Amino acid sequence: MCFKQKGQFDLAAEQLEKAAAELPVLDSQKKDVLYELGLVLEATGASDKALEHYKTIYQADIGYRDIAAKVEKVYRQPQKDLKARRRRSFSRNGANGRA
Repeated sequence: MCFKQKGQFDLAAEQLEKAAAELPVLDSQKKDVLYELGLVLEATGASDKALEHYKTIYQADIGYRDIAAKVEKVYRQPQKDLKARRRRSFSRNGANGRA
């Protein structure tokens, strides 16, 4: 992953997408490619796209590397965001909820 090591994440993503498209079967090689693609996309801020690739792996092989933790983290995230929004709203509006 020369492009990734150089921080050229857009070029790395292009190459990995091409490689994934050429691998018709979700074997260990394709899982490796999709995982690396997910890492690259995360580095560019494209977390939603990364999650799509992680979920492909997760559905086929929940034990692959740290894929379960990556996918489950995303599913837990909205709950944390909701709680944080509630706390901010509560503190802005006061304890009784009035402005």
